[in-house]
Amino acid sequence: TVTTKDECNNETTDLTTTPAQSITVYPPILKASKSANKIQLELGETLTYTITIKNEQTNAKGTAYNVIVSDNIPSNFEYINATLDGNPIPNLSSNPYTFNVGKFTPSTTRSLVITVRAISSGDTINFATINGTYRDDSSISSKDSNNVSVKVLGAPQMSVSKEQNVTGSVEPGDLIKYTITVNNLQNVTSYNVNITDQIP
Repeated sequence: TVTTKDECNNETTDLTTTPAQSITVYPPILKASKSANKIQLELGETLTYTITIKNEQTNAKGTAYNVIVSDNIPSNFEYINATLDGNPIPNLSSNPYTFNVGKFTPSTTRSLVITVRAISSGDTINFATINGTYRDDSSISSKDSNNVSVKVLGAPQMSVSKEQNVTGSVEPGDLIKYTITVNNLQNVTSYNVNITDQIP
């Protein structure tokens, strides 16, 4: 609206209309997926978790800032190391482990690989959480990855039994056959098994 005055100091009002303007907002679309290189392993073996982080926004304006990935490693594992896009990450000492991914431009994909070692048996479920901010530092709603299930097998349990082919008394020169049977009662490999037998 424009208001003016004529030569006689009378106000004149002109109404003007401008077309509505539409503004499209392109927010970042953060997604995280997680996988493991094994579904079961034995005590002492290593496991690698791979977390794939994506910004699925395709418009150039949809950048995410201060992106952080958090991962609460199950107590059945001890943390060994991690890499981001193949580059080593400095050693971390607390769980949940937090990885600073930083600025995340549209259509970007990055890979976080975490290596752990199995230290106790049991079934485990693990996931990662991704957080970030918009350009004005306001928070983006956190996103969880899918769950990953891994089983750590228990220690081997060995049994041994011994039989002989004769009973009672024998004469000099008779042959006696001993049969020693060793069983692994668990679904986990036992290594460096030795059998010692003190022959009478």
